[in-house]
Amino acid sequence: MLLYWKKPQRKILVIRMNKQKQLKEEIETLLKEIAEKTSNSERFEFWKYLAKMDKLLEEVKEDYVAGSVDKSATINGRIILEEGATIKPYTVIEGNAYISKYAEIGPFAYLRGNVIIARNCRIGRTEVKHSIILENSKASHFSYIGDSIVGRDVNFGAGTKLANLRFDNKNIKFLIRDKLVDSGQRKLGAIVCDDVKTGCNVTINCGSFVPKGTFILPNTFWKEK
Repeated sequence: MLLYWKKPQRKILVIRMNKQKQLKEEIETLLKEIAEKTSNSERFEFWKYLAKMDKLLEEVKEDYVAGSVDKSATINGRIILEEGATIKPYTVIEGNAYISKYAEIGPFAYLRGNVIIARNCRIGRTEVKHSIILENSKASHFSYIGDSIVGRDVNFGAGTKLANLRFDNKNIKFLIRDKLVDSGQRKLGAIVCDDVKTGCNVTINCGSFVPKGTFILPNTFWKEK
């Protein structure tokens, strides 16, 4: 019986590895699609890409950890942690997360909802909720990123907040081709394109778009005109 059961177990392991490889490839494809848009300052229905993220991360049924996780971190969900990625002390993750190569999370970071953090990102003492952050971007100090897409090589100054909720709880609308499009979402943040830099204590209003290469001065409230 022992010899009989070895083969099915090995087959199951191979199937799991193949599914995991396919899932990671699909996530990377999604990131490339978004990067093409953020590199060209393109407005798009970004909430649909957050929905695609949800669908993909729902397929993560078991952890894959090739990076390092500090023993004080708390993870309530499933994670894919790529080679060289680090989850530092007292970080809390609630929900499923894909953290790519050489990303640094924490200490004291809070990730909730489904989250994708691309390679070489730095998320410090910051809350990231249901968002996608592309490669080489940094939110190191006391920021909030909610229901948003952040492009490549973005740096958020300390205290930068991406708001995601109207006072009246109505759906967030987003400007595309000179038309306000109803996202159908009560909670939705912003698109921040590549190479954006913010000073300390910047607030970016829900449903906003920040073009590529924008520098936002400290203490600014950024909203669509």
